[in-house]
Amino acid sequence: MYEKVEERNEHMRSIPEKEQKWAEKQFNIQGYIYYKKWGSLVRCQCGACGTEYTAFWKKSEDPFEAALQHIIKPAHNKPGKCEHCGYETKYKAAGKVRQDYMNAKGRYVIGQRMGKEEFVFRVFDVEQWMHVSGKTTYSHMEYIRIFCRPGKKVQKDYYVYDPWNNTERWIDHNIGGMRNIPQPDDAFLTPDTWRAIRQTPMFKYVPDPKDPKIKEEFLNGNNFPVIRYYEAASKYPDFEMIVKTGMWRLTNSLIWKLGSGYRKEKKTYWDRLGIYKHRVKELIEAYGDGQLLKIFQLERLSGKKWSAEDINHVMHQLTRCHDSEIKTLGIVYKYTTPAKFERYIEGKIQEEGCGSFGEYIDYIRMRRAAGYDLSNEIILFPRELHRRHNEMVLEAETAKMDERKKEVLEKFPKIAEKYKKLSERYSAAAAGYIIRPAKDAAEIVTEGRILHHCVGGDMYLSSHSTGRSTILFLRDAKTPDIPYITVEIKGETIKQWYGAYDKKPNQEYFDAWLSTYTAELKKRKEEKQTLKKVKTA
Repeated sequence: MYEKVEERNEHMRSIPEKEQKWAEKQFNIQGYIYYKKWGSLVRCQCGACGTEYTAFWKKSEDPFEAALQHIIKPAHNKPGKCEHCGYETKYKAAGKVRQDYMNAKGRYVIGQRMGKEEFVFRVFDVEQWMHVSGKTTYSHMEYIRIFCRPGKKVQKDYYVYDPWNNTERWIDHNIGGMRNIPQPDDAFLTPDTWRAIRQTPMFKYVPDPKDPKIKEEFLNGNNFPVIRYYEAASKYPDFEMIVKTGMWRLTNSLIWKLGSGYRKEKKTYWDRLGIYKHRVKELIEAYGDGQLLKIFQLERLSGKKWSAEDINHVMHQLTRCHDSEIKTLGIVYKYTTPAKFERYIEGKIQEEGCGSFGEYIDYIRMRRAAGYDLSNEIILFPRELHRRHNEMVLEAETAKMDERKKEVLEKFPKIAEKYKKLSERYSAAAAGYIIRPAKDAAEIVTEGRILHHCVGGDMYLSSHSTGRSTILFLRDAKTPDIPYITVEIKGETIKQWYGAYDKKPNQEYFDAWLSTYTAELKKRKEEKQTLKKVKTA
């Protein structure tokens, strides 16, 4: 692989003309027969071969002349056959179509070997142009070059054109936004490309993706992403083994880059998968199931050997776990058993709500980053998880939070100024809970950080400051200073409410609680308006 785009371009081989001709023949229609009548004659132009010829479309009344006439009767969009090359297509009336127009588009790939080990896929768009007065023509444009070499990251170069300066060039990265160039998963490979693939050492023993079994098991009837398939084959040393053993789900993960946890720098294939050697057979029997692979990776990370019962416990917890949390979960399993962890977390979910799992993972991350000993069960399994988590948040980010609070207090001073008025309107208490507005902008930032949702962002702060909506805090009356549920209200209508991690703890209960609350707010408003009318009278 070469270091610069320019150097890679210098080593590009020429584009075989026969490959382009093959691509052109893949269009369903090679051209139409355009016709124009005048008098009893009709002039035809074949788009497939470009030949122009004239014939009669109406017989002469003279029987002797009629016997010598060659009659054809073209009709717009009706089937026809070229009198010169015999190509069967449709007739098109020249007066009903544009003189020159693009009829169809296609996409194809030319693959070429580069040196002994490297391979490049060159992706082309081809446009088919129809001409009323001539042969069908084609325009080809190469727009992606995909360079593969054994065990290395795939390099992609992209063609860009600058219309302002009328310049074109190749760059080594994609462009974002509307000018983003998509992956060519719908392109077809030319015959010579398939031959070049089979002659390339790194692809030589990789199962052919045209194999019906692969299509049946892996694709389920969808188009096969051929280039992605060979990208994965070049990048992952065990790709051949993974496909041949029928681990279709893992194959899918590697091809579509779904985060399988594969580490190609390791020496053995089980190390690269991040599992124990004896688990490989089970993974094959499960067709490379992604969830089972994660469990086996967690087992390896924990340094222990798990039983079938342990695996069931872990599988249950993975239903709650985001990919970003798996590594932390593996660290937890170093210090406890899956069964013990499940008993603890299930208890906390019942006590403190559905956000407890994510809160626990966040708590462990902060404890570990701060250097706490996780082998201490008092630290590993805190009795009051919600409270300990909030304490760690404040401990871990005090400086950062102080800076943010100072910033928003200066930017949104009206939130503090409006507190007394909003408190008179919105503060209430019922059934062991209180609800009140935010005292200032800093308090909203703290709420968002502790509960891990976005209420501390400038959008909500600005909305509260300008009166477009109001941020309320719903809390347990016994612990009024501990964030629990955040409510956004406009007038007497609840816009949204969430607890930690954008979850809704005890949703049915709090939906009813807030419904009663808003009804009370409306009643307050009506009473205030009635009192105002009485005073005015």
